[in-house]
Amino acid sequence: MAAALMKHSPHASSYGDSAGNAAQRLMHNATESSLLIANRPTRISFLSSTSSFLTACLGPQPSLILHGPSTPDDDEAFRQLAHAKLPADPNDMVAMANQPYFVVPLVNGSVHVVQLDENEKGIQLFHRIVTHEGGAEATCVSSLDNSILVGGSDGKIVMIDGVKNESRVIAKSGAGIECIATLGGGAVVASGNMSGTINLWDIRTPSSAITPQYTLSAKVFGDSCTALATHPAQTNILGAGYESGSVSFIDARGSNRDQPPETRNTFGLANGAITKMAFHPILSDNLFASSIDGSLVHWDATANSYAGLSTNTLVRLSPWLTPTLESSSVFNVDLWSLSFFSPSHGRVSIGSEFVLDQRRCNRRRV
Repeated sequence: MAAALMKHSPHASSYGDSAGNAAQRLMHNATESSLLIANRPTRISFLSSTSSFLTACLGPQPSLILHGPSTPDDDEAFRQLAHAKLPADPNDMVAMANQPYFVVPLVNGSVHVVQLDENEKGIQLFHRIVTHEGGAEATCVSSLDNSILVGGSDGKIVMIDGVKNESRVIAKSGAGIECIATLGGGAVVASGNMSGTINLWDIRTPSSAITPQYTLSAKVFGDSCTALATHPAQTNILGAGYESGSVSFIDARGSNRDQPPETRNTFGLANGAITKMAFHPILSDNLFASSIDGSLVHWDATANSYAGLSTNTLVRLSPWLTPTLESSSVFNVDLWSLSFFSPSHGRVSIGSEFVLDQRRCNRRRV
């Protein structure tokens, strides 16, 4: 199927103004009591079923900061609950499912597993594991049941067994890993690398570390794959973001059971590299994407939900794979000097100085 091409992105000049104003506000508000303002958030994640969230911040003091709802005496919408220093800049962060642990890969090639306690307002180092050596960075991370998957700039994907406390290399790409995600309930690991290739690795087979099961190339040669997102309900659907600012939607099962995975839709979305993509965990016809150009795009494909309904099988196909995706989508583009975001039910926390409330379309200063 020929890929559709659409360009829907903010103007660079608008971002420049927004970034400048945001930078002035950040510098003006920087205080010792607000390390989120002094440092640069690179990842943000909500805690399960709470209004608290954790930020991983770059230097000058690499750190993790836990934020919770404010009290009536506070001037801001959120307050700092706990702070923990990191030995090196974080590249990524992921919460382990149904557990009070977060996994943070660092530029020094190690992974820190930290435990959070909201009641005691503490962030405790639970475990430190060196996954990549020889100057390679631990670049990205994903969780799978009791296991942790860590990608590195050396092209290796390391699986850490949280029960046995063992680690092993499960895959090796020819280029540095930029992002990883799991498909099919965890049987398949998707990795995006600096050359623009997306590899699918079947981690149930011993030979997966040598040869990927499938390989998909970017529409533009050498366009690094910088973000991956798995659909929360249909785990065969993969969203991919690229350095050029384009995004693609991939059907890992192909158009039928006899065909390999294929890229179904490709669109230009931003003026810079996509830093993160995420389907809404509940309303999965909504997708969010952030870019290095400072934009946060909310992509609403609800109107396209039944465009792929088959009268023969009465099976609802995903709107992200249908040819009418371009013509029936609704976009909301906001410009902030943001880095990353985290969707959770009715909220989206973003890596600047605001939290976006989807239900009221309001922004609240952190």
